[in-house]
Amino acid sequence: MASKSNFFSKILSFFLVLIIIGGVGFLGYKLMVNKNMNMSMNMGSQSDQSSSSQDQMNMSSDSSSQDQMNMSGSGNNEKAIPQYVTNQVNTVLQDKEELDKSVKILNDTLQILTLDPYAVDEKNQSQDNANTNSGQATNNTITNTNNNQVNAMENMGTTYDPNKMQELHNGLYKISVGMQLINQLKDNVDVQMEQAGVNYDNASQYYQNQYYMTVQNKTKLVEALTYINDASTLLNVNPYISKDGAVYDRDRMEQIHQSVYKLAEAVGGLSKLNDDFTKQTVSLGNLSQNSQNSMNMSQMNQSSSSIFGNMNLSTVANILLITFIVIFIVSIFGFIGRLLKPKEAK
Repeated sequence: MASKSNFFSKILSFFLVLIIIGGVGFLGYKLMVNKNMNMSMNMGSQSDQSSSSQDQMNMSSDSSSQDQMNMSGSGNNEKAIPQYVTNQVNTVLQDKEELDKSVKILNDTLQILTLDPYAVDEKNQSQDNANTNSGQATNNTITNTNNNQVNAMENMGTTYDPNKMQELHNGLYKISVGMQLINQLKDNVDVQMEQAGVNYDNASQYYQNQYYMTVQNKTKLVEALTYINDASTLLNVNPYISKDGAVYDRDRMEQIHQSVYKLAEAVGGLSKLNDDFTKQTVSLGNLSQNSQNSMNMSQMNQSSSSIFGNMNLSTVANILLITFIVIFIVSIFGFIGRLLKPKEAK
């Protein structure tokens, strides 16, 4: 009886193995057929697309010149300028206007002040000497009665204090350096103005470039302001005055006072521009960092989506089907192994 049971178990195992082999073979055959069909369909669609594109190229050959003319006319309008570029261009334009205004005031100040505001020319000197000797004052001249206040020397102009003259020369040097730095700043702002309207495809890189340019402009402006503020001391240095007083023309003194006001106005405008540069550097730094963070997050999302995006529904279904088949085959082989295993005698 036991031999018959073993015989039937072997027959059953044999048929199960045949069923498994046949199922696996049929599944493999089916997959190969589907793959060949998909390849043939893709090749057919590609050939259809190529022939269709060739037909379109042939049909559009007569009107290509007209299309190119229309595209060239509207090509600049296809790519819209981002809003952040427009905002930055307007900001740099405001900086340029403020700088030009301050530079004009500085130039007007130097024209009124002259390089040597307290110098006495030959005409005024002779008049001052006459007024000094007479001890009387005209309508435009304040005269000290001390006859020794102005000591004119032949072929020497007038007397001066050497220490104060050195201070005056130092001030003239500083105002010259300050104006040169201001002119360099104008050139830098013009360059930033040009760069603000181009190369804006990468927002993060665009913000970084504008940030570095603004920092350079701020540094240049601070340096220029330092020289100009130091040079303002030349307005208070009169190397030609004696300890007993001075004879001086009221009109010329009024010009000096007017130049003091204009110089203060120019320095105020440049100080405001410096504050604007500070705010812009902070804003551009934050915008650059936020743009970089957004770009990194977008790249991470694209990389994660690309992993699962390439797997369509049929691919997932095939993976699950193969997994179940493998589990089923392993289970059947385990069952067959138990059938073929001889039973222990009780």
